[in-house]
Amino acid sequence: MQIDWHSPRKQFLFQLGLAVILAALLAMRQEGFLFGGVLLGGTIASVATFCFYCQAFSGLKSEVFTPEEAARMFLLRCYRAEVFKILLSVLTLLIVFKYVDDKTFRTSVLLGYVVISVVGSLTNSYFFNTQETLH
Repeated sequence: MQIDWHSPRKQFLFQLGLAVILAALLAMRQEGFLFGGVLLGGTIASVATFCFYCQAFSGLKSEVFTPEEAARMFLLRCYRAEVFKILLSVLTLLIVFKYVDDKTFRTSVLLGYVVISVVGSLTNSYFFNTQETLH
């Protein structure tokens, strides 16, 4: 049985589940307030990554391209989706930092965002290197 890791929904659920586990582990060592911050940061990273996958991989297999056109189209979609992902992440984090005054909560949001983003990037690069992306 092979898992389709290219599915945006599965990547989103994996990263969100990882955010919940990380938040629960940190909450056992600290206050419950830290749980909410790490979970919020992980959710921001997960939603941004989900939007990236939806934009980058939507409709690639249904369109008829030559191999050169498919590669160019895929790169263009990835670049656009990455710019949107960065803008979405920055704007969401700015909103959180603007309206929340507690520095501990801000730090936990940033911690959750960074950890989920890094772990998500590592797992994505592993799964994309082991499976074919475009057929």
